[in-house]
Amino acid sequence: MRAKPVMIIITENQLSYIVHFTWSGWGGPVVVGQGSLYYYRCPPTAPDCSTGGSYAQYQAKVTLTGLVPVSRQFSGYSRMTVSAPAAPQTVFTFSRALIP
Repeated sequence: MRAKPVMIIITENQLSYIVHFTWSGWGGPVVVGQGSLYYYRCPPTAPDCSTGGSYAQYQAKVTLTGLVPVSRQFSGYSRMTVSAPAAPQTVFTFSRALIP
């Protein structure tokens, strides 16, 4: 496992994302990354959240687990948990569609 993510998009609308990672344990059963979460805040008056919002930055911890083989040469993590205690949504958990 050589490729480490440089950006993780954590919302369907692709408006909130994590960058600037420092990873530890890469390739092992549990990987922990520290990074910056840019969380898009919708204005209360926006009907669909597509305009008028702004980004806030929060420290985030990303934990990857469930290392599984993807092919004879590659493995990938099947579960991701993002923790950002100061953000409006403090925990994001993903266990589907992580591995292409």
